[in-house]
Amino acid sequence: MTKFAVLIAAFALALWLPATTNAQDVTATPCEPGLAPSRFVELAYERIEVYDFEAAISLFTCAVELDPTFAEAFMNRGAAYAVIRRNDMALADYDRTIALDPTYAKAYSNRGGVLLELGRYEQAIDDFTQAIRLDPTLLAAYNNRGRASYSLDRFENALRDLNFVLSRNPDYANALYNRGNVYVGLGEYETALEDYNRSLELEANFPPAYSGRANAYYHLGEYELALADANRALDLNASLAASYNIRGKIHAALDAREEALADYNRALELDPTLVDAFYNRGNLFVQAGLLDRAIADFDRVLEIKPEYADGYAARGNAYGLMGEYERALDDASRAIELNPALTEAYYNRGSIYYLQENYEDAIEDFNRALLLEPDFAEPYLGLGLVYIDEERFEDALLHLQHYIELMGDEVNPDIAAAVESLEQRLSGS
Repeated sequence: MTKFAVLIAAFALALWLPATTNAQDVTATPCEPGLAPSRFVELAYERIEVYDFEAAISLFTCAVELDPTFAEAFMNRGAAYAVIRRNDMALADYDRTIALDPTYAKAYSNRGGVLLELGRYEQAIDDFTQAIRLDPTLLAAYNNRGRASYSLDRFENALRDLNFVLSRNPDYANALYNRGNVYVGLGEYETALEDYNRSLELEANFPPAYSGRANAYYHLGEYELALADANRALDLNASLAASYNIRGKIHAALDAREEALADYNRALELDPTLVDAFYNRGNLFVQAGLLDRAIADFDRVLEIKPEYADGYAARGNAYGLMGEYERALDDASRAIELNPALTEAYYNRGSIYYLQENYEDAIEDFNRALLLEPDFAEPYLGLGLVYIDEERFEDALLHLQHYIELMGDEVNPDIAAAVESLEQRLSGS
């Protein structure tokens, strides 16, 4: 492994090892007189090999003080700063590197990596793209551009980049993990499991892959397997916010609400910008009837991710439960504008129209929801209630029966009794 590769490997490792040097100040050590700048860089690489990043930074600093045009030293000092989460210093060093050598592909790629961790996805994509233009063989840039595209819900773009990486290196564990995340985003959970399993075959102690697999199991309803993987991820690294968020979802599915809330809270302590944790905690508050707290969380979701259709749909649902129907309609309509295929938003808006006795628009929205998702039970209930109010009892019975069929054992007994009563009324018995 080259010395540069050692540094990059250390940087990648630090993204999922327990954080012990988070945003630390670096105390400079005196520079040994008589050494050439290149020798300080060699000594810095030796410190990186034993994960002594603070000492490495001091040695890189000696190199650039002696030679302010030493682009490689600035670039690698930036990477060391990134490892200890001194992102401001890392970005400054990458900027200086690029100013000294605008053709330095790895500097663009590394700067993109820091921007990615900061959630500045569009800027990150620009840097990864420039790195690829300069060096089309730089697989890390493709891998991380795929991550950035995934974070923006551009799943097809992400898949294209990650497939390219894996066509060149089928044993790239991080790319397999990232592609697994994309497949989860696309709802292809079994395919995602294949990627997570392969990633863990290659890197048996890779916490994010356990978290990713836990998420896939969660979506498949395999909650015990999901919980085991989430716990394994946190055993390996107790500072991964995403792992607490995923375990929170699993606890919520198992009706362990206190445990779920504790997990979401811990996730947000570790990462106050984690949209999914705010979104999931908001939904937990809705279930508990704590609507003001739910709306506060959904507000935070939309501050961080203003174009997030699901966030508008969830907040609109909470407003509807509070009886604030106009706000609910505004949010549902905004959700549909951002994502015209969001079934839940049509259902929620249809429900508000029903409560306002705007039956024509309610019917249209419930039917639109069913066109998108024919096995979605609730719109059938909504249509049944509309048709009862319109005294279209045969139509009402047809839709309510379909609702009961889809709900199976989970149907509300009161609804089942009402449908039975309607059947008897129409049959004349």
